[in-house]
Amino acid sequence: MPAIYQLIVYWMIGLGDTAGQFFTMYFILVLEAFMGTSLGLFVGSIITDSKGISGAVTVMLLPFIVLAGFFKNPANMSHWFGWIQYISPFKYGFIGLLNNEVGSKASLIDNFNFDFDMWPAIMMLLALGVAMRIIALYVLWAKKGKL
Repeated sequence: MPAIYQLIVYWMIGLGDTAGQFFTMYFILVLEAFMGTSLGLFVGSIITDSKGISGAVTVMLLPFIVLAGFFKNPANMSHWFGWIQYISPFKYGFIGLLNNEVGSKASLIDNFNFDFDMWPAIMMLLALGVAMRIIALYVLWAKKGKL
């Protein structure tokens, strides 16, 4: 269903009109979904109580969303909590999607003060997803005698 939804919405709101832009956007959204499931596996491997998981995910995702660059320019963030932006999957997805859409207009991208381009951001998104799955696998392997 999300694939069909995105297929309709992409053309309806008038985003980039090339096939390359569409498939790049679609690839970034697939990686965002991969990262979401990886984060769910990670949290689910650490916390076994279903009520605890819902609270932990909320507490974990809120800083990721706030510090992703949607609401505040990364250059204006304090250094004591600004490091969280580098593990935020939302930041890398936002960078990838924004560069895909307005990559030819460098002045718009420069206003956001991003420290990544589109393809390094996509690679970071993939690396975060794989790292979360490896950590979840390790946690489950460490807990195998206790479960």
